[in-house]
Amino acid sequence: MTTRRQGPETTHPRHQADGTAIESTMSGDVVNIPENVIVAGISSYAEKDQDNLLWLSGWITDSGKTRSEICDLLTCDWTTVTRVMTGKYEASIANFMKKVRDLRRRVSESAATGFVETIVTRRICDHLDYALAGDIRGGKMVIISGPTGRSKTGAVRHWCHGNNHGRSCYIDSPESGGYHTFLYEVCRRFRINTGRKTADMRDRVFKAFNRRRILVLDEANRLMPGSHQNIPRIFEFVRRLRDLRRCAVAVIINPAAYNNMTSGAMAGYFEQFLGRSDPLIIPDKVFRAEAEAICSAFVSRPARPLVDLALAIANEPGRLRVLFDLLAKAKLLSDHKDAKLSVEHLQTAHQRRQNINIWPEE
Repeated sequence: MTTRRQGPETTHPRHQADGTAIESTMSGDVVNIPENVIVAGISSYAEKDQDNLLWLSGWITDSGKTRSEICDLLTCDWTTVTRVMTGKYEASIANFMKKVRDLRRRVSESAATGFVETIVTRRICDHLDYALAGDIRGGKMVIISGPTGRSKTGAVRHWCHGNNHGRSCYIDSPESGGYHTFLYEVCRRFRINTGRKTADMRDRVFKAFNRRRILVLDEANRLMPGSHQNIPRIFEFVRRLRDLRRCAVAVIINPAAYNNMTSGAMAGYFEQFLGRSDPLIIPDKVFRAEAEAICSAFVSRPARPLVDLALAIANEPGRLRVLFDLLAKAKLLSDHKDAKLSVEHLQTAHQRRQNINIWPEE
């Protein structure tokens, strides 16, 4: 039987344990219970129940489901969902949690992605597992650095969606706007009111994280200061978030920005940040095993000549991003001819790409 540990007398359902009012941020049929309210509300539940409720919260955000759709899936009313998610449900939550576990299983079984596992994507996912697992003191902070087209974003998104759905806060780093815009993006991901002052948003973001959560900053090179005269405020915030809330952090960054962190003009500012981080450096060169794994996603037991050409393409500018695109085009050519994908089809697709800017002479 699922129970919750007894705690002090609860406050009014519209207030948090610390006395601050829960934001009235629902519009129509849209779900918008702030994540910091959920984290505080479920803190007295059993560990497994907290894990499943964090998953539910993350899945609601990612799926964009309305209140009506969620109630249909869980076969309960919205009042019950709200009271359980904010820790105000006075009876046993066992029946509700069974429905959540069933929903989680159905979502997992229906999940389908075009992700291809390679030696590099496996290493990236393992590094994220390591960060989230952490140790007795909490989650770890990791850095993943590698050139464009090396499957960093694809692997990270796959890991966030497939392995720890609901635990991860994935942020595609904003291109401009600085500290306030960064906090705005995190608040939006956690359904926290974005119309507040910067300091208030910062405090609410802190409350939304705990040791079960991981903040994943993709394209973090966009967050680097424009010059060495500017303090890397966002990275200082991330470091303090990890230190105080014991959550895991993963920073995905390109080699130029990482080099600037370690040995550039701003290296002194990043000394404490790097001292807490475990880096994974992805090499420029694409391995043959990667090319073969990707080819296998398009054709069973790919022939050696096909893998040879795929490897050559993968080590051209654009790397795996271009290879995926050309293999998809080659597959269309082979399907049109009702033939097995071969090196000839990939050669044709590659040649068309190379010739796109060749024009006839007058």
